[in-house]
Amino acid sequence: MAMSQLLLQISLDVLSIYIVMFCFGKEELAANKKSFVWCALLFIFCFLSRVSIDPTDMGIKTTIAFRNFEILPVNSLAGIIGLVCVLLLLNSVAFRLNHLEVIFTTFLGFIVWSLVRMFSIASIDFAGLGTTSIRILTMCFILIGYWLLSSKINRMLSDKSSGFTKIMVTNVFTLLLLLIISANFEAAVIFENRVILLLLLFFVGTFMSWILLVQRKFQMTENRIQATEQYLPIIDDLVMEVRARQHEFSNKLLAISSLVETADTIEVAREKMHSYVESVNLSNGQYELLNMDHKVVAGFLYTKMKRVEQLKRELHIERTIPVHQFKCEDADLIEVLGILIDNALEASVRGDKIHLSMVERAGHLELTVSNPAGYMSNEQFMNMFEMGYSSKSASSEPRGYGLYNVKEIAARYNARIIARNESPEVNMITLGIQF
Repeated sequence: MAMSQLLLQISLDVLSIYIVMFCFGKEELAANKKSFVWCALLFIFCFLSRVSIDPTDMGIKTTIAFRNFEILPVNSLAGIIGLVCVLLLLNSVAFRLNHLEVIFTTFLGFIVWSLVRMFSIASIDFAGLGTTSIRILTMCFILIGYWLLSSKINRMLSDKSSGFTKIMVTNVFTLLLLLIISANFEAAVIFENRVILLLLLFFVGTFMSWILLVQRKFQMTENRIQATEQYLPIIDDLVMEVRARQHEFSNKLLAISSLVETADTIEVAREKMHSYVESVNLSNGQYELLNMDHKVVAGFLYTKMKRVEQLKRELHIERTIPVHQFKCEDADLIEVLGILIDNALEASVRGDKIHLSMVERAGHLELTVSNPAGYMSNEQFMNMFEMGYSSKSASSEPRGYGLYNVKEIAARYNARIIARNESPEVNMITLGIQF
């Protein structure tokens, strides 16, 4: 009976720690080999921390420890050092992060898990339930938190966290360890003064929320700087291309001037003049990009326009509102544009015309991309925005995350996904976001 209780407690602890760590490590929860090995190794460590085997005159005596394990899976200073070291080692192998980010992620995950565990203990104490329910309640809280907040946490965390954030997380981590160690791992000691504990938990929870907010602002600033550095200089290429066209235009004007004087008939002059004018006209895309109020987005679209030309398609831009009216970060706007244009390119064939639209309809701002395609049902449209969905053939590369990311970005700004069929002459599939 004691062994089954021990296995259940350790299993719940390992699974709850696994969910928190993989959430903050931005790894997908899955029943794969990596997850199994991670959980198995942590399970073995926790099991060995609570079971002692001593030889006696009567044979081997196995002792199972249950005292002071309510807060953590260990109940000693050596045990907590070992637990942190094991988590750091497992996370360094499981997560695609550098060593410094692994330390930061492990500390952050440990803090959140410890806060949830303490809140579970407080809830059990308040309800007058037995200590056997602590781990079950912890798992329930973590599952609810993962279901509600996992996508938001992934957006707020960055692979390049600020030094200030790392220092603050390390300080909170150290504070929690000192609190637990000073109480000798006894939940009863920690909860003797409930008012102080509640104030401490409130402080730490508020502080962690503030850290995540600071981290989010830091990430947005980094993304804005990166987008500016990457795409703003590209607009110079467009300006150089237009200047080259202006030089060519001057030569064409001279040719037209001489044409009027030397042409035999009006019809001949008209045909040659038309061909001259067509050759120096700016394309729709070039004209729109030169007049766009957002140079970073214009630079990005110029790179896409060149890609469209390489694939022998045509990109038509319709814009009736300033780009700055879209209330979202530059990096998010560029990501949405990139995904929608790439999706349209993959679904189109040589000679197709792709339409990019930035307009206002019924008081809402719409950003859409349309391309010729067969009629699609509402169910097919819904499937397109689900994670992992792809109309392409199976391959080793991850698929089906582009339009899912568009849906996530739309949710971030309380925007609505647009997915519809349009039939001016041939059926067009239109995808986008309405703000």
